[in-house]
Amino acid sequence: MTKTAVLEIDYEMTDGGCNACVPFKAEIARLIIDEQTIAVGELTPEALIMAVALHEGFKQEMKFDILYDYLLFSRSDQQVKQQEDFTQWIYTNNNNVTVKTKKFYQEKSELLEHVNHVLVECFDLYPVKF
Repeated sequence: MTKTAVLEIDYEMTDGGCNACVPFKAEIARLIIDEQTIAVGELTPEALIMAVALHEGFKQEMKFDILYDYLLFSRSDQQVKQQEDFTQWIYTNNNNVTVKTKKFYQEKSELLEHVNHVLVECFDLYPVKF
């Protein structure tokens, strides 16, 4: 089974807020899933995974550890830890299943493939057909 979602991408000219800053084209993404519109911001694995997980009832909590900080997603008995490394995101669930993704992907198809891999393997959710 899969879930269907619409990914809308708009572009807006913006600037950095000072006279010396040059206007630039900013990408703004929205995810429409189950007739609910969710602001995603930029198209990254972290943003899409977070949007779908929160939509599916996961709660998000920031945890602070001596060596590193991380986000903890939890729903009932499920927990998924999201850690940031220099070039990647690391997702680990409470069954010790770990999936790593790059922070950015050039190809949207590759991005969506990796997002679904994390959602299925770590969050035990159905894949999303974008």
